[in-house]
Amino acid sequence: MTALVKRMKAAERQSQQLRDRLLTADAERVAGQAADLGPVLFATAHTDLAPRPLAELVRARLPHARPGVVAVASPEGFVVAVNEPAKVSRVSAAALVKLVLDGRGGGNAALAQGKRPADSEATTDRLTRLLAEYSG
Repeated sequence: MTALVKRMKAAERQSQQLRDRLLTADAERVAGQAADLGPVLFATAHTDLAPRPLAELVRARLPHARPGVVAVASPEGFVVAVNEPAKVSRVSAAALVKLVLDGRGGGNAALAQGKRPADSEATTDRLTRLLAEYSG
């Protein structure tokens, strides 16, 4: 019985390591495809997993010299994360979430979340337009 429990725990660790590697690879891909909206980089993703870990990993992979915004939608919710240069430029994740989710959601300047919108693609498009207007 003990051997079986040890094998199950080892399999669980291996499974978690694989999920972590997939998440990291996905974050690198999303960060690499960030849209250049002038002074702001904007990365978006849709995932079937929890959105917050992906948003945080993508934010960490955006260039540190430019303001960056990340939006991740999933069945669990909608998350916006901004990097330090964006916060210095007075871009707030909480304000962006409230704007695109019609006042719902919350968080702080660096990370905010809300309930998944019915049309997450339209919400991401709305956020893109807001950032483009801010940049313009």
